[in-house]
Amino acid sequence: MSFLNEQSNTSTPSKEQQLLSVTRQIKNLSKMCFDQLLKTQAQGIKLVWNHYSLTPQEIIDALGDDALKIFQFHGGMTDYINTIATLEGIDVELKYPTNSFTIDAQGKITVTDQPYGS
Repeated sequence: MSFLNEQSNTSTPSKEQQLLSVTRQIKNLSKMCFDQLLKTQAQGIKLVWNHYSLTPQEIIDALGDDALKIFQFHGGMTDYINTIATLEGIDVELKYPTNSFTIDAQGKITVTDQPYGS
């Protein structure tokens, strides 16, 4: 028999099949989003705090007025990842700055000589 003569199955999936498909897609999408957040968080830390030739302060200064907003964004993202991991009961390996930093009243970020978290 020729494959050109075969009848394709055009029946509508059952409600159970549709629910299984949709819930699988939602779970996969959520997992992919979480994985991308982890990658983005780690890459952001690496770019600022572990650059091969630029200091963190040089990078922060070059960000100009965007530095504070970016730090707040990435800090919020890190907090969100921690919240999701806690709710799911999973351990995640987050990256953190190598050095502590201060933020003055005008929003200027200054890297200190102290290790992060001390």
